[in-house]
Amino acid sequence: MDLSKKSPSFVFSRWIYLRILGAGLLSQFISIGLQIRGLIGPKGILPASEVIAAAGQQLPGIRKYLEVPSLCWLGTGDAALTALMIGGAAASALLMLNLIPRLAALAAWVFYLSYASVARNFSGFQFDNFMIELAFLAVFLAPAGVRPGMASDRPVSRLVWAAHAWFLFKLMLESGIVKLRSGDESWRSLTALVDYYENCPFPNLLGWWAQQLPEVFHKACALFTLGIETVVPFLIFAGRR
Repeated sequence: MDLSKKSPSFVFSRWIYLRILGAGLLSQFISIGLQIRGLIGPKGILPASEVIAAAGQQLPGIRKYLEVPSLCWLGTGDAALTALMIGGAAASALLMLNLIPRLAALAAWVFYLSYASVARNFSGFQFDNFMIELAFLAVFLAPAGVRPGMASDRPVSRLVWAAHAWFLFKLMLESGIVKLRSGDESWRSLTALVDYYENCPFPNLLGWWAQQLPEVFHKACALFTLGIETVVPFLIFAGRR
């Protein structure tokens, strides 16, 4: 019996996922590109040239390129940084449009890593690491070819699937663990969401109404959040049932 026919190929979900990833990367490159001169340009808050100069002086030989892997070694002027963002946006658009998706994912990873390696405080967020790692994994997930379409004849390998499952597992589990280990009593007492809607970074029109709900609701939501992040991730490896 050929058991391989019963194994999920993930062809359709791969196609959808790569389009969404491309759109997310494109949005991020555009957002950074609008600010990059003021952030890490020559006259910016934390110039990238300082990172390159310090690495060149303190790290011998090839080590400087390994510890600061960035195309900014070729230039850190406003034009070079803008080109970095344009290149990343173009690669992301190609990935989103399913044009040379594997090479596009590789290029997007290189451009994003190049930015993050020299941006210091502006790239030290979980989201940046999240996008860099996903772009790297996408190199192995995306089918080869100029316009491969669904690439139904090339299903997702078990190794690539396992790498993405592991990424999702550690992302969710670490998000829960950091809440419990942070020392923030509000998570342990389940009150973290009681006033969340009054001070959340990106409030929306429904926030005021959500804030009026009883405290027991907010505590239940906090417990539900911790459950999703610390218990549910283990089900990723439990199979479809």
